[in-house]
Amino acid sequence: MSIKITEFGKLNEKTISKITLDNGIISASVIDFGATLCELFVPDKNGVKKDIVCGYDNIENYATESGYLGATVGRYANRINGAKFSLNGKEYVLYKNERNSNLHGGKIGFSHKIWDFEIKGENAVCFSLFSKDGDEGFPGDLDLKVTYELKDNQLGITYDGDASCDTIINMTNHSYFNMDGYDAGNALSHTLYIPASYYDKVNSDSIPIGKPVSVKNTEFDFTTEREIGIGYDHNFVLDKGQEYGLAAKLKGKSGRICTAYTDLPAIQIYTACSLKGKPMKNNVEKVKFGAVCLETQFSPDTPNRPYMPQCVYGPDKKFHSVTNFVFTAE
Repeated sequence: MSIKITEFGKLNEKTISKITLDNGIISASVIDFGATLCELFVPDKNGVKKDIVCGYDNIENYATESGYLGATVGRYANRINGAKFSLNGKEYVLYKNERNSNLHGGKIGFSHKIWDFEIKGENAVCFSLFSKDGDEGFPGDLDLKVTYELKDNQLGITYDGDASCDTIINMTNHSYFNMDGYDAGNALSHTLYIPASYYDKVNSDSIPIGKPVSVKNTEFDFTTEREIGIGYDHNFVLDKGQEYGLAAKLKGKSGRICTAYTDLPAIQIYTACSLKGKPMKNNVEKVKFGAVCLETQFSPDTPNRPYMPQCVYGPDKKFHSVTNFVFTAE
């Protein structure tokens, strides 16, 4: 096991660090800008390792390009309709950064802030961030920690939040996975399994329409593993609820498999439908449908949908969540 810290670049005269964890089976690199996973090397059945997450070579692109490649997003991942919600009888107005919605935390969410970090033992790095009361319109001071840890063939991401008053917290990692390598092109031939009997039907602004609907006899049924085939940007309500368990299984032509486990109640599947802009690492051009995001989370617009599992946390209820990505090959 080894941990290496190198300089990734400078942003506004601040040094951006890249922390690489390597246990000999897999290796993961994370930068302190956005607590962003920028590299993830995993082997195929023959032991050939490839980098399977989209990302950039330089901090300038992370700071200016859209897409949230590999970033830790919050305070609220996904969309809040109308960029407002009510909590304990008070309405909170947020920044509208996607049409009429607040997306992934707002104008400057956690994905675009420089985090502090601390090495934990031989296999983990813990990032910390303070979000003050009123940050992007959200209530309460929030002390947040995100820990990346390698264990055998698993990358674990643990979230911990301590808020000064009741607030909403919905965190996820926004990595774009291509199990054949981030440079392998279209990923719609990947197979996907999701143990979810219901999904959120959405309007033209990607906002859920009412209660979740059944996946049965629709193109959203992944309860049997099958090829992805078409583009998706949809939330699936996991059958397991808020118990820790299986969320998704993604497999590429290479035979590499990513199996996601989480204690969160939903997962957003995004097939990079609008991935565009500046080239990625090693000058690799972005490709539409070139990757798949497995965003474990609470469902979109939860604060305005009282029939969904809620994500209200405060002094009497600290936020804690775990998502593990396990990598195998066949």
